[in-house]
This record gives sequence, structure tokens and C-alpha cells, in this order.
Amino acid sequence: MAADATQEPVAIVLSRAATELRLLKERLERIEHRLEDLYFRKGRPLDADEIRAFQDVDLVVQSTAALADFLEHVAGIPEAYEGNICMRSAIKTVPLRELAERLAGRSDQPGPADDMELF
Repeated sequence: MAADATQEPVAIVLSRAATELRLLKERLERIEHRLEDLYFRKGRPLDADEIRAFQDVDLVVQSTAALADFLEHVAGIPEAYEGNICMRSAIKTVPLRELAERLAGRSDQPGPADDMELF
């Protein structure tokens, strides 16, 4: 089957997606740093909602990077391989436990958005 403009190797498509996620991560980090500057100019401690917002931004940054790592790993699997892929090694690239569980298909949905984890 000849490749046309609508068909490309999966590895190339996954690599492009990973690159785009890395670019988004960089933008998110810039936003995160600007938000920190704005919040700390207030001269008062952050309230619970503000802390939760910072944690959400940080989680989005980390998740974006982890997804990029995951896609890059999956893209490196030989294209000629027709069977199942070993998710264990791909999942090891994801440092966020809940995200790794979802990517592995062991968890259906993320937890409630209003959960706060102190780190």
C-alpha cells in the first residue's frame, strides 16, 4: 500500500505530537512563572483556592511533559511490529502515578478537580 498525504508512519505522527506537547509545556511553564510573580506581588499568603490553582497549573505542566515522554517512547517501538506493545516500559517514562494508571488503562477517569495535594 503506497503512502499518500493522509497516511504517514505512526512513529512520525507520535513524534510530532510529542514535540507539540513539549512546546505546550514550555508555554505553560512561562505562564506558571508569570502567575507566581502576580500572586507574590500581593504581599499576603495564598489562600486555599490560589494554592489549588498553582497546583493545577503545575500538574498540567508535569502531565504535558509526561505525555510527551510517553509518546516518544511509543514512537520508538519498531513500526513493523504487528502485535501488542509492552506498555510497562512506556509507562515507566511517566512519573505521575495517576496519569500512568490512566495511560495503562487501569483507571478510567482523573480524580476530582478540586482535590488538593500538598507537595
